[in-house]
Amino acid sequence: MWIGLRKVSPEKRGIATGIGLSSFAHAPFIFGYIFSCIINPDNKPPTRTIIYGDEKLKLFDKDVFSRLPMTIRYLSLILLILGIFAAVIMYDKSLNTSKITHTITFKQLFKEYKSWYLLALNFLKMLFFMFIIYVYKTVGLLYIDYEYLLSYIGGAGFLSAAILRVFIGRAHDKYPWHKINFITTLLELIIIQVYYYTLPYRALYAISTILLIGISGTSYLCLWILCDMVFPKDKWVFSFVSLGGVIATFMAFIVFAFIFYPVRII
Repeated sequence: MWIGLRKVSPEKRGIATGIGLSSFAHAPFIFGYIFSCIINPDNKPPTRTIIYGDEKLKLFDKDVFSRLPMTIRYLSLILLILGIFAAVIMYDKSLNTSKITHTITFKQLFKEYKSWYLLALNFLKMLFFMFIIYVYKTVGLLYIDYEYLLSYIGGAGFLSAAILRVFIGRAHDKYPWHKINFITTLLELIIIQVYYYTLPYRALYAISTILLIGISGTSYLCLWILCDMVFPKDKWVFSFVSLGGVIATFMAFIVFAFIFYPVRII
């Protein structure tokens, strides 16, 4: 992304970032369905039940789980091949990072409130996004009980995220980032408030899930643009800001694995 942004004018920073980050959303759209087909080719429904409190979750049989390591190996190999191909075609001698003068040191970064603001923003946005990803399929299995349909819904959600990233990226070139961020956050909160009431209805559940994944998936776009605007010559700062996403992912896992699921299997 940083290489791509160096090749476009500042006036097109938003649309360039949106197009680049749309690839992150295209991948789940394609590989999410492939993953389901490999790990559960017969589309078997979950048969075991997990109980925590008064709630129930459903689990698949062992033959489905047994395919998980093989599926991860297949996808890891695909990722390796695509990564090597991308590294080869993206290499550009004209962008010699050793000649770039950095404008901020590591010590200064810790004293700069903007870097902490970006980290906190990334943390909150990613935590909400991980919540949607964890919840939509878990809850969907309880009410819909049709894994392939849930894969279609998730894939459509990431496809909508890819499309919205391009349009919202273009909007960032025309309007202040804080207004766009406020509108997307407001839409997320409105949809999440009515999400529970859509569960008995497949169509409404699908639409609300697709919209949530799509809108929440654009949050990373704002961070890329802000980092490039605030720290244009210090691309390493984005690594620091990305720690917010790492912490959010870890916290989401802890919450769902050890707080929401103190379980027994029947």
